[in-house]
Amino acid sequence: KPKFRQAGPVAVPKRQWVTIKAHLVFYEVNGTIELWQDGVRVLAATGATLPLPFAIQTNVEVGVSATDRASVLYLDDVRLSSKPF
Repeated sequence: KPKFRQAGPVAVPKRQWVTIKAHLVFYEVNGTIELWQDGVRVLAATGATLPLPFAIQTNVEVGVSATDRASVLYLDDVRLSSKPF
């Protein structure tokens, strides 16, 4: 599966709340992923965001999956929408 990485990694602060916003366009060729941390865009990438043209996205994973270190992540006020907030 494709991996989208930041050109210059931005750290997520420890022991403080941050606001993360994501913009996702699912498409098998030129999909879009954009992430903002506290209002600053930290990732903008295009590429395959669906494996096949007839694929259906049924879930979104949110959490700490990019590390094998023991981690705790608290989530609050999670919202999904087809329109910008």
